[in-house]
Amino acid sequence: MFLAFFVLDILVLPKLFFSTPFSYYLLLVFVVFNGSFNYRVLTKFLILVIVLLLSVLNGAISISVESLENLKRAAQMVLVLSLFFFDWKLVDFSLLYFSLRNILFAFYVYVISLFIIFIVAPGVYENVILSVYPEASSMLSVNLMYSRFSLHFTDPNSLGYLLVFSFVLVLSIRCSMALKAFASLSTIIIIILGTQSRGALLAFMLVVLVHWLIVVNRNDKFKYLVFTILCLAAFLAIYMEAVQLYFELMAQRSKIEEDMGAGLGGGRLDKWRYFFNNININPFFGSGYYLEMDGHKFKPHSDFIRLNLSYGFIFCVTLLSLFGQFKKRFVVLWFAFFVPFLVNTVIDDFRLFGIFVYSFILIKFGGDCVSSPSPSPSPSPSPSPSPSPRRFSLS
Repeated sequence: MFLAFFVLDILVLPKLFFSTPFSYYLLLVFVVFNGSFNYRVLTKFLILVIVLLLSVLNGAISISVESLENLKRAAQMVLVLSLFFFDWKLVDFSLLYFSLRNILFAFYVYVISLFIIFIVAPGVYENVILSVYPEASSMLSVNLMYSRFSLHFTDPNSLGYLLVFSFVLVLSIRCSMALKAFASLSTIIIIILGTQSRGALLAFMLVVLVHWLIVVNRNDKFKYLVFTILCLAAFLAIYMEAVQLYFELMAQRSKIEEDMGAGLGGGRLDKWRYFFNNININPFFGSGYYLEMDGHKFKPHSDFIRLNLSYGFIFCVTLLSLFGQFKKRFVVLWFAFFVPFLVNTVIDDFRLFGIFVYSFILIKFGGDCVSSPSPSPSPSPSPSPSPSPRRFSLS
């Protein structure tokens, strides 16, 4: 099943062409030959494409040296957003959820296994990553030097956020308590001891809290609270020394950032100051993905900042309007999204953006499949004609 392979590809398979997961190209084939197009979504999609092209053109005029990177990033975003045109009416959600449970379990086993190798045999881990994930090679030595586990990412923070999104998927498809426990413990272990990501830890804590407050049934709240406390107690009992080391490493990172003049949060406060002093008031386009500040490459560490400077106000509003769902079943996903959206990145990485878009659409179409039991069949006195198949719409 393609949708199951799509998740497997995003989570663990190496990138192939133009640093993009192969499943995006397969998705394009599905959309071209058997897509489902909604007028509103198609209109918004075309607006986004036009703004992307205008921004690439403006970037080529103002910063011609990076026009190829701008074009590549625009194409990748178009590929991710093509998920909206997959024909979800063909999906057998029961089979898809069964496949996703197996994939997510295997993913966590895979990550934990590589993390153990990272701890006990860093040289072996380095050789494995260089062989399987060459796209992570540019920052591998730096991450090893700081004892930060990044798997196939260059930035360990991104791995932390990927684990948070994966945990949201586990919650969304109503997995067993055993899988939830394994996923939650694996996520917290890797985030704290591996990635050392403050943002990912905050996102995970918010996801757990919001899920308990809003999603969990009132009758089950106490059970979930006890379950969470027991998991946390077990984690602290086993890894207390490692947790203390984590806080020591955080203190060291803050000291290094201060000595480098980066300031609060690795210089994020300064980046926000720069943004407010240089807001892109042109609503129709920006300068493309590549940004400069005082003649040097500018990495905003915030999708909110990048979307405005790179593509303009209309792009931001149109993009977010594609995800205009804030019902209870979407709340946990939004909390997982907005932390990296504001202080790091989701849209800038196409594993993260892909898993977010996939999760959003899956929750939208598949939510009823897991939130309410199927009605019991009742005998019919006479056969009736089969209704026309429902064509899902994202409006």
